[in-house]
Amino acid sequence: MQATSVTWMATSSVSTSQVSAQVQTLTKPHWLGALAFAVLIGLSAQLSFDLPGTTVPQTAQTIVVLLAGAFLGFSAASLCIVLYLFAGLAG
Repeated sequence: MQATSVTWMATSSVSTSQVSAQVQTLTKPHWLGALAFAVLIGLSAQLSFDLPGTTVPQTAQTIVVLLAGAFLGFSAASLCIVLYLFAGLAG
C-alpha cells in the first residue's frame, strides 16, 4: 500500500474581519431568519429515513442547511449554523 499525502488549498480569501463586519450589519429580519432556520435544522435532525441498501439513517439536516444558505445568504446562514451549534452545546 502506497502512502499518499493530501494537501488542502484555500480557494477563498475571506478574512475574519470581513465576516464579523458582515455579521454586525445584519438587520432584525436576518436575525429572525437565522433563528428560524436554526430551529428548522434542529427539527430536521429528528426526521430520519432509511434508504434501501444502506444501514445508516439519513436526515433532512443537509437539505435544510443548503436551503438556509440559499435563502439567507452567507452571513445570516453562518449565524444560523453558529446558533444551532450553541443550542446543541447548551443541551
